[in-house]
Amino acid sequence: MVNKKYLIIAHYHKKGQIRSDIVNLIKLFSRSFEKIIFVSTNLNLSEKKKIKKLAIIITRPNYGYDFYSWRVGINYLKNKLGISLDKKKILFLLPSSLLYIKPSKLLKEFDKIKNFDNRVISLSKSWEICEHIQSDLLIFSLNLLKEKKILDWWNKIKKFKSRQVIIFKYELGFSNFLNDQNIKTIPIFDENVNDYPSNFFKLIKIRFLNLFFKIRKKYKKNPTHYYWQSIYKKYGLIKIELIKTNPHNVDISAFKKVFKSKYNNKLLIEAINN
Repeated sequence: MVNKKYLIIAHYHKKGQIRSDIVNLIKLFSRSFEKIIFVSTNLNLSEKKKIKKLAIIITRPNYGYDFYSWRVGINYLKNKLGISLDKKKILFLLPSSLLYIKPSKLLKEFDKIKNFDNRVISLSKSWEICEHIQSDLLIFSLNLLKEKKILDWWNKIKKFKSRQVIIFKYELGFSNFLNDQNIKTIPIFDENVNDYPSNFFKLIKIRFLNLFFKIRKKYKKNPTHYYWQSIYKKYGLIKIELIKTNPHNVDISAFKKVFKSKYNNKLLIEAINN
């Protein structure tokens, strides 16, 4: 039996618009996904026409960030559409905080994933603050929601407005919760994981390079920033925070090449205005 895929997109745009990259992603994904649910906390009525034939559109007040939007989408799938919690039904959760420059690359990587049993798959893993999977992208079988504790965790997500509270309670909290439930967390991007010093000799090597050559321990940093070129090359996406503010002063000189084409430059401008 072939897996059936479902997508929930958590959307926010300060001007209530849907960016071109998200429209293109929805058009592409609609060919192979059973349902796409688009949950927005700020959407102009005129924008709905861009995707209304391809996705179920839900609007809600602006609180709770992505996790609350995903909660709304999950409950819609389960309660309104009556989608059964089958292990062959796979849920993909995406945010609008990524710029999907080449969504075909992302879809290609999604199609490579075969094992969804007792695991939650993410884009990346981070050791920033503490070890956790990042919530830039989450994938798991709907079968997981048969477990009362897991369904309860999603249903207990609250309407916080503080980004920091969301990070600690839900991004970090979700990883801790999954660990407590003995559910594996698997990042599809593993370059920083492979760079992590897994034994004493690797640790000494890293310290030597850092001490004498000032090479940063970037494996400890946010991979969507410090490994952005590798992530873009493989998945065709870039974190919008990196584009707009680059809070860690990462080298983004290669943006000139990425956004050289007229189309990509248009996406860049839309991301800056997000």
